[in-house]
Amino acid sequence: MREKSVITRTIEVAGGVYAPGHLGELTQIVDFCLVDAVLEETGTRERRLRLLPSRVVVYFVLALALFEDCSYRSVWGKLVAGLEPLALVRPAVSSLSRARRQIGAAPLRRLFETLAGPVAHRGQSGAFWRGLRTVAVDGTLLHAPDEPAITWRYPKRSAPEPRHPANVHPGAQPGPRQRPQPQARPAPARCAAVHPRPGTPS
Repeated sequence: MREKSVITRTIEVAGGVYAPGHLGELTQIVDFCLVDAVLEETGTRERRLRLLPSRVVVYFVLALALFEDCSYRSVWGKLVAGLEPLALVRPAVSSLSRARRQIGAAPLRRLFETLAGPVAHRGQSGAFWRGLRTVAVDGTLLHAPDEPAITWRYPKRSAPEPRHPANVHPGAQPGPRQRPQPQARPAPARCAAVHPRPGTPS
């Protein structure tokens, strides 16, 4: 008889309609208190508690980034996987889309500003080269709506695909900069060594 190993994990979630608002183990980094504080600061917290609280929507949008090839319904399914005993109502895709528009980009931008930044210390393997920080530059393409406000930047023969380059310091969260490209192609990955900026932790 073959031996078997069973690995179990306990993920803490909130109660009631807040239960889908989590990112599994990543919730230790993007925790409930942080998301609530960002919503308060940006004035995007819901006025009345409904099926999709603003905190849940923030986690849903973050999950969309983690599972970029999945549909809204599929991503929601990942958030509620294992929560069947709670008998949660599954919102319609149109409700998720509307809730996403309502909170806007402000809370996500504030989350990024709070969490992103170099965390590698001097002497950490792969983070420095001859006293300079190593930086990886890469990018991806985003599918954008075929609307006049966007398509004016693109030739008529191509679909709008803004390029999304990112500067990543080994041992740190990425710092993206978004810039439309008329004829976007996958951005090449390359590495560089840079001097630490004034005030940047070493």
